[in-house]
Amino acid sequence: AQRPRERSRQAVDGRVVALRLYPGLDLHAAMAAVERADARAVVVELYGSATGPEGDGRHSLPEFVGACAERDTLVATTAPGAVGAAAGAPAAYETTLAIARAGGVSLRDMTIEAATVKAMWALAQGEQPRGLAELLLQPIAGEIAPADSER
Repeated sequence: AQRPRERSRQAVDGRVVALRLYPGLDLHAAMAAVERADARAVVVELYGSATGPEGDGRHSLPEFVGACAERDTLVATTAPGAVGAAAGAPAAYETTLAIARAGGVSLRDMTIEAATVKAMWALAQGEQPRGLAELLLQPIAGEIAPADSER
């Protein structure tokens, strides 16, 4: 007789793309990968200051986030190496605010690996972008620090 699956062993949905930012990253090429993979979520590791490239064109993270939002793909950002103001207040920089305005969800200090697996798990639960964001922000196993308002 087979034992029923435990909740922690539920299937995952692999339609998640993980990106580590670096100067010069072509986000139009990244968008092509998102579309080709039919990704439902993208996890982006920001620079250590909890920021990313801004401006116009192929290197603009806010534009990339907005394009993902238009196709109903959630973009979650992480900044595990952030220190100082960036760690405690991810909206400290204009670029970070632009990413949020475009639809990006800050997972604060969660590692990109934990965020990617958690997004895969959350998608397998049938979550849509709004519910997915809420689920990603809920601490389950110490993978994300509670928001300041929850401490």
